[in-house]
Amino acid sequence: MGNQPSAFARYNDLPGLSDELSKQLESVYRTRIGAAGGAVTTVGHFASYLEQTLPALCCEPLREAFVEFVGHLSSIGHAQGAKTASARDRTISLEVLAVSLRVLAFGSPDHRQPFVDGYMRWLGRKQLPESIEPLCQGLSASLVHLADSEQFRTRFLTDGSCQRFGEFLAHSARRPVNESNLFDDFEAASDSGHKPRPPVPPSELWLTIDYSIWAKMLWEISLSRVFLGSALHPIYSHSSGLSSAATTTLKTCLPKRLPAQASRLLTEDVMFVVNNQLTLDARSDVWKLAFSTAIHGNSWTVFEDSILDAGSTVVLIRSKTNAVFGGYASQEWNPKPKFYGDSSSFLFTVSPSTAIYPASGVNGNYQYFNSGTKTLPNGLGFGGQFDYFALWIDSSFGKGYSKGYSSTYVNAPLNGPDDFEIDFVEVWIVKEKEVDDRLVPKRGKKSILETNPEVSAILEMSGRRMYSKELSPDQDTAEAETTQE
Repeated sequence: MGNQPSAFARYNDLPGLSDELSKQLESVYRTRIGAAGGAVTTVGHFASYLEQTLPALCCEPLREAFVEFVGHLSSIGHAQGAKTASARDRTISLEVLAVSLRVLAFGSPDHRQPFVDGYMRWLGRKQLPESIEPLCQGLSASLVHLADSEQFRTRFLTDGSCQRFGEFLAHSARRPVNESNLFDDFEAASDSGHKPRPPVPPSELWLTIDYSIWAKMLWEISLSRVFLGSALHPIYSHSSGLSSAATTTLKTCLPKRLPAQASRLLTEDVMFVVNNQLTLDARSDVWKLAFSTAIHGNSWTVFEDSILDAGSTVVLIRSKTNAVFGGYASQEWNPKPKFYGDSSSFLFTVSPSTAIYPASGVNGNYQYFNSGTKTLPNGLGFGGQFDYFALWIDSSFGKGYSKGYSSTYVNAPLNGPDDFEIDFVEVWIVKEKEVDDRLVPKRGKKSILETNPEVSAILEMSGRRMYSKELSPDQDTAEAETTQE
């Protein structure tokens, strides 16, 4: 956007907009905000444009804050004698919109304070307590612009999901967990999940947006919608002066389910929360359903066969008290006599409130699986220790428990009460296990006895010699290749 007017000199050190973003901003300014033929538009035009761009009722505080901020910069950009008596009649130039986008995307909390001031005035008019949760609900509504499902868009904005998600955003800028603050985090966990949490004051708005990956992505989507006319114009990754570590990829922040794989538990907001907690190498464009109570029933054997050695998975549980919660296992499930996994695993709750519980690093008890043993717990578990798991599904497949304040994930009880009865389970493969084909032995065509083990067992008990069992896999392969020749 060239040289900035001297009135905006304090913002010259901020990252600039790429040519692509500058052209898109100009197009929106000339065709949608109200200007025509290069003429300037007004704050009133901009406010009307926002009502069409962010129409949801919960977006009202967000719209108010945007109008306040752009109006503030417009007053700075005007010569003193050119200011109008009415704030809504004040003109907005393309330059003002460009500076507004740069400051809101990259500015310091001090630079962006007029945005908070506008939001505070809205709170005062509504006689609401000073909290950023209503504003975060407006940010949450941006999620519907990423989803393809019209059913999800309607549900998310009307059934309380948007409000719950806004509360999660407001509290999602957490301190890193370490041994020195572990006790404090145990207490913090007791105030989250299923107990009322104190409101987050507006002074912490930029802390939340700058340090919460979910809030930052939704902030980028909102900025893109307002200034660039689309939710999928990346701002951070298409601007100069930023390292690759500072960028976000909007087009991959919400994966898809495989076609025809419906879910009762995995909605787009859940996928957004879980996917963006994953390490970058664990993310994929499509999640694949491995197990669902609706399809596979309540059989532990089928559950075990469906998830063993499948790859990185998300386990979702709905209890009979209607709480929804689960965990992400970074390594494939396999029977072992001890805990295993790594620190990228985590636990989460979805309903009645949304929360993420990452690994603390205090111990390595990330995941556990066993079945059919006499001396070890039989079931699937996350965190904690034997008989005191942070999350446990018993091999009876009808019950489980979630013990609060495990040192592995610093989690509150995920269900509320420790013990729960299982109503519904889904397991989604986030990233399939990578298999090197060179390490998989090639086998010839199986014999009728190999595909019918019951018949093979009867023949063997009758004293018949089982020649096929005397062949090693290498001999089997060599004979098969000779036959093909």
